Amino acid sequence: MTLLVFQLLMAAATAQNQPSKVIEANNRFTSELYKQLIKTETGNLILSPLSADTVLALLHSGCEGSTAQELAQTLHLPNDKKQIQTEEKNLLGQLQKNDKVACNIANALFAQKDFKIKDTFLTVAKDYFDALSETLDFGKPQQAADIINKWVENKTHNVIKNLVTPDALTADTILVLVNALRFKGNWSVQFSVSNTQKGDFYRTANDVLKVDFLHHSRKHFKYHESKSLKAEFLELSFANDDFSMVFVLPQAKDGLSELEKHACEVFDVSRQLESAYVNVAIPKFKFDNTMDLKATLQSLGASKIFDPAQADLSGISGKKGDLVVSKVVQKAFIDLNEGGVEAAAATCRFNFCHLTTTERRRL
Repeated sequence: MTLLVFQLLMAAATAQNQPSKVIEANNRFTSELYKQLIKTETGNLILSPLSADTVLALLHSGCEGSTAQELAQTLHLPNDKKQIQTEEKNLLGQLQKNDKVACNIANALFAQKDFKIKDTFLTVAKDYFDALSETLDFGKPQQAADIINKWVENKTHNVIKNLVTPDALTADTILVLVNALRFKGNWSVQFSVSNTQKGDFYRTANDVLKVDFLHHSRKHFKYHESKSLKAEFLELSFANDDFSMVFVLPQAKDGLSELEKHACEVFDVSRQLESAYVNVAIPKFKFDNTMDLKATLQSLGASKIFDPAQADLSGISGKKGDLVVSKVVQKAFIDLNEGGVEAAAATCRFNFCHLTTTERRRL
């Protein structure tokens, strides 16, 4: 399989000498999310842990008691809401302040028109996550889906379309949290179109595709050859040098599955590259995918938010047991070419269902 993790290297994107707790936590969450996904997913995948982490952090603000503790542990965050909220706000501001690349992150709450959200949660969502709050009529699923999808398309510059389908909005849906992330940057050293040529791309030792490869000869980039991981690492920076993309190449044609077993070490090594003159050949690609992250998050330890008998989202509305998360969906897209990452975006969606008195009794 091929799995691309769209992860902004956030330590480089901040002016701090020491990464914040949120940055460190996001890097750990990324590694564990990757390891869990490769157990079940096949084929080409693109994933944005940052998008998932951002909306999960917003959700955490509305969790109480052991539900909040469990979600914080899954995200490797301190169980201190104010600290998380403050650092998330600072991080989102840092990522979006550069004028040489486009990095846009937006959050929104779409609520059933007669559903009452606590003022404290709305204040946190607005002040710390810059989240839009809008009311809809989920009894008209096509209309509601169109409104949400239009917002997502606008925030991602029409890259992500049809995130929400009308049939996903059931009679029980009363709140949808959405995060939209868009990144667009040019390489600091761009590839010449005239140097692009077909080459062999090995999905496995015996499964070979002819694809377009971008080429650089004897250029100065950050590079590392790991003897222990039997892999080569290459970092290509974008125009402002605050953002970069790391490529990992197994030295064996069938070495990807073995490399994936050491995901934590891969992420650690990717921060230890040094400058070198190298010849570069990387595939040109463009693809998207959609995945439901519910089962993956449950496997990582976040189970209570999905469990009607245990979910305590009373920081959002009502009391313990009134709300439960039913689904987490992410849709992502990337287009990598000679100029840079032309468009990369990801979104996460949370459907919240309201449990009636009858349903609570049944549980």
